[in-house]
Amino acid sequence: MRKGFWLLSLLLAATLAVPFPPDARADRRVSHHRDTGAQDTATRDGDEDHERARYHEEDEGGDRDHYQEDDRDRNEERDHHRGEDEERDDDRGHAVKKHRGDMEGVPVVEDCLSCHPDWTPTEPPVDPPTDPPAPVDSDNDGVADEVDSCPDSPPNTLVNANGCADSQLDSDADGVSDASDLCPGTPAGDSVDANGCGLSQIDSDYDGVGDSLDSCPNTPSGEAVDASGCAPSQLDGDNDGVNNAIDQCPNSPAGVEVDAVGCEAVVEPPVIDPPADSDNDGVPNELDSCPNTPTGDSVNASGCSDSQIDSDGDGVSDAIDLCPATPAGDSVDANGCGPSQLDGDNDGVSDADDACPNTPAGQAVDASGCATSQLDSDNDGVTDNIDQCPNTGAGTEVDAVGCEIQAPVIPYNLKEPMDILCARCHSLKASPGYSTMHSIHVSSFGYSCTTCHN
Repeated sequence: MRKGFWLLSLLLAATLAVPFPPDARADRRVSHHRDTGAQDTATRDGDEDHERARYHEEDEGGDRDHYQEDDRDRNEERDHHRGEDEERDDDRGHAVKKHRGDMEGVPVVEDCLSCHPDWTPTEPPVDPPTDPPAPVDSDNDGVADEVDSCPDSPPNTLVNANGCADSQLDSDADGVSDASDLCPGTPAGDSVDANGCGLSQIDSDYDGVGDSLDSCPNTPSGEAVDASGCAPSQLDGDNDGVNNAIDQCPNSPAGVEVDAVGCEAVVEPPVIDPPADSDNDGVPNELDSCPNTPTGDSVNASGCSDSQIDSDGDGVSDAIDLCPATPAGDSVDANGCGPSQLDGDNDGVSDADDACPNTPAGQAVDASGCATSQLDSDNDGVTDNIDQCPNTGAGTEVDAVGCEIQAPVIPYNLKEPMDILCARCHSLKASPGYSTMHSIHVSSFGYSCTTCHN
């Protein structure tokens, strides 16, 4: 028994000599060793009690003194061992402390388990997690700045996961923020009003057809409309001026006068009062340029008669003006005629230009209105129409035919008698005189002297 006890003691001492890590289980392990020593002591006590009982059984009536002596020996031995246990516990405590210091921070590994099979391997100690720094939220909208797409959200407004309030968003990119946008799905490119609504999204008359497609934008409330947004009350299919909603004759021909229900009407001709015509000339006062036309006078479209008109402005009315186109500025007679419009001798040259105002009827005149019977070009007193010598010199005495008068002479050495000679070319019955004859034949006609003389 004592030999077993000592072996157990040696085993415990060897166990204490093996180092082990002073981790979080150190106290539990020390307690384990202490419990083991106590168990050894209890075991020894139990063995002694068992031995004592065996002695009693073997020699119940034997020598009790011997037994008591053995019992004393055992008690002494037990006290001795208790002292050793206490010393050993002290030594073990110091060894545990040293072992804990040596193995600080070292995890339990397989080498430790060779001496401490009841230990459980552990992972290296892990530092407890530390709280991360509080995220920065500059606008206090509940979304950290690092993920906040709208860092300046207005105070006390709801925001989305990106930290944006409706007032900071424009989902349909129409220029109106979502907070104010009454039409959030505006098609790209549409022009919008202050509420963010494009024409394709607005239905001003609430007829179910957007304004951009509505041909009748003011449909009365409650009326059914066609695809163009028009109610029957807004349409006039036959263009008769009566809308389809009340038109009882929807296919009236173009131009037909219709009644209130769109059907052809019998139209009484209107009674029209004749316009006022103060002078009763047939031209209404509003068109009458001559409001006081004498009764019975014919008038033109302007309501004027000839007695009220002076077309040439010569002071003589057209009704009595015998010369209606008198040049401006001409003095006229009672008939409205100026000198340029009169031809007193009816020779075709107006009196204003007629140098010979009393030309005999039927005679031809020159540009000055003069006939040859009114002219005496050589001023010999014989008019040109009978003057046989039109170029008589000034002061020359002439005969009835405008030729110079000379004393009669006897012709010299004439080929024939003068009356016979002259009769060959002239009807003269009397000699006009030598000088005249010579002048005419030689000067005017270029006859040579041998024409009449030998």
